[in-house]
Amino acid sequence: MAWREDSSVRFINPYNFVSLGDRVNRADIDDEERELTGVISCALTTKTPLVIADHENVTESKEVAGHKIYDFFRVNGVPVIPGSGIRGMIRSAYEAVTDSCMSVCNVSILSARHPFPRKPGVVIYDGGKWSIYKAKKYMIKRPDRRGRGAGSDTGNTVYEIEYKNNRAYIKGTGYTTGSVVRFEMGSDYRKGNFTIGPTVRSIDTGSEEGVLLLWAYINNKHHNSVFVKQNERVVCANPDKAVNDFSVLMDMYVENDEKSYGPYKYTLNKDGRMYPVWYETVGDEVYLSPACISRTIFGNRLEDLIGSHKKCSRIDALCSACRLFGMVGDISSAGSRLRFSDALPEREIAETDFSRKTLAELAGPKTTSTEFYTRRPAGALTWNYDYKTTGYSQGGRPEPARQAEKAIIRGRKFYFHSRPAAENADKTLRNSTVTQLNEGVSFTFDLYYDGISRIQLRQLVWLLCMGENNIGSTLRYKAGHGKPIGLGSVKITVNNVIAREIESANGTPSYKTTEYNPDVFMSPVPFDTVKTYFREFMIMADAKTTQGKKVSYPAADSGRNDKNSRASHQWFIGNRQLGDGARGMKHNIKYTLPFLTENLELPALVQENTGQRPGGGYNRYNNRSRQAATEPKPAEETKPAADISEYNPLTLTCATCAKPFIYTAREQAGHEKLRQTNPKIGPPKNCPDCKKSKKAKK
Repeated sequence: MAWREDSSVRFINPYNFVSLGDRVNRADIDDEERELTGVISCALTTKTPLVIADHENVTESKEVAGHKIYDFFRVNGVPVIPGSGIRGMIRSAYEAVTDSCMSVCNVSILSARHPFPRKPGVVIYDGGKWSIYKAKKYMIKRPDRRGRGAGSDTGNTVYEIEYKNNRAYIKGTGYTTGSVVRFEMGSDYRKGNFTIGPTVRSIDTGSEEGVLLLWAYINNKHHNSVFVKQNERVVCANPDKAVNDFSVLMDMYVENDEKSYGPYKYTLNKDGRMYPVWYETVGDEVYLSPACISRTIFGNRLEDLIGSHKKCSRIDALCSACRLFGMVGDISSAGSRLRFSDALPEREIAETDFSRKTLAELAGPKTTSTEFYTRRPAGALTWNYDYKTTGYSQGGRPEPARQAEKAIIRGRKFYFHSRPAAENADKTLRNSTVTQLNEGVSFTFDLYYDGISRIQLRQLVWLLCMGENNIGSTLRYKAGHGKPIGLGSVKITVNNVIAREIESANGTPSYKTTEYNPDVFMSPVPFDTVKTYFREFMIMADAKTTQGKKVSYPAADSGRNDKNSRASHQWFIGNRQLGDGARGMKHNIKYTLPFLTENLELPALVQENTGQRPGGGYNRYNNRSRQAATEPKPAEETKPAADISEYNPLTLTCATCAKPFIYTAREQAGHEKLRQTNPKIGPPKNCPDCKKSKKAKK
């Protein structure tokens, strides 16, 4: 299978980024004038349907268990837009156009799945410190999918391995990861003309000694492993950090899938024992994992990558946004000078102003997609938050050349305006049904300010309506739920501005109240319009930017006709295969997220059958050099989708009697064909005998 661009379909990604400036300017909170107090009265009108989900009023679908249904947020029965939501929306905009700090910064661990196989090693705590050594891996072969020894492993023992009670039983003896075993070496395991690795001929006999790695059980697992410590130490600048990240990674696996990984989780203890790991080195940093192909816990987090744009922490050094909106630091805090009221409807909202909608699935932030979230480093074929890949070795299995380099993040994330899809999505566990307020409904709210300067007042009034104080303007905000799929576009207009100033006559203070026409604040623009971040924000805010264009998550088709064949992650798989010289595991990212001043459209990607292995993914049964050296077969020579020779019999466990049974190649081929029209068809849950018994009872 080979990926290509589909030039007939182009899309704009739902989100993009407003760039960060060179450095945040900070000042003491007492350096500014505070002579103005008053109120700005505003209207907010929905320009696309708006969803403000009431998380206190949730019901569950009667049709699909676990599917959530949310009503629109109400107070005493009246639909309301909370002032806190409006405040957050305006603050994000103000931070962007003034290049202020990133007050909301994700401090979570950054991680991603790495595509290259790692190297075997062992970790030991000895002499008061952690040490990592290289290891040699021996394969404890298991039966293949047909129940036989696979490949050309003549003379090597194939072991049935039974998993139960958190242990793996080999020849009746129960083992766990880190168990020390003696074994006799076997011959190399070969696949075709290629050597995959050495094997174990016999357990509990022989002169060799090693430790077992029994990571999570998967159906038809090819082999388990014995790691034998070598005398060469792996250079590591911070082994304590490497071990700690390993523990974090273990917890992440178990949290995601307790059933699969929980029983086989193991800890690197300070007990002098050897523990098997897989490792990868970049410079003098070492990344550890429990599996050859695993996830990477990166050393850098977002707050490490944003430089001076870190959240403000001291009142004597505050950015423009924190001086106005306030902040809470570790040792000091600054109160907000602004208060936003809830937005209440201008008129009584009828039930006909609402509609019930089942939304398309909304993806969470995919920070692993570094080609969208970060800038491409110089000379990088692929990259992440800690390092970049600059090339690959030639011949044999490709080895990537890595170089440590901090990622440069793209900036502040905002969503484009677009028209939402009219049709309802199918109800699933991963989406929700909501009550949405239709477009064309208006609310009013007040913004109270206390002790701000004249320039801050000008900035606030201008930014609320983005310089165009009319309801027909295409300069809008995004609010509420469903921003990536076109929901939540709203236009704010300013009705009036009242300011109260303190005057002093003959030493006696007095108050002067002035009502301003909002139009006097529209010109000149009270921000630096030359700055890239200002121009980019205005592009994001303008509904005309995407007018007549397709706005969607990345569009792709893997050609496999299954439920995931058109999922957006397929685009990223294809994108890694399209760069110059990319092939198999030699990835080279072609497209990055366009900058806002560029052409924003990207092409859809499709995968076509050319005889090459789908997606170029790592195949644990093949040496990758085999793919690199073999030309793809012509399309006409490839097998049809329903050819049973493409399938191997699988051993499944009956859900009723718990006995194993064979899921034949013919059954698999037939089910694959049926899935083209009914994606819900899956492998059988019961063995043939239990099926017959259930039919007889009916």
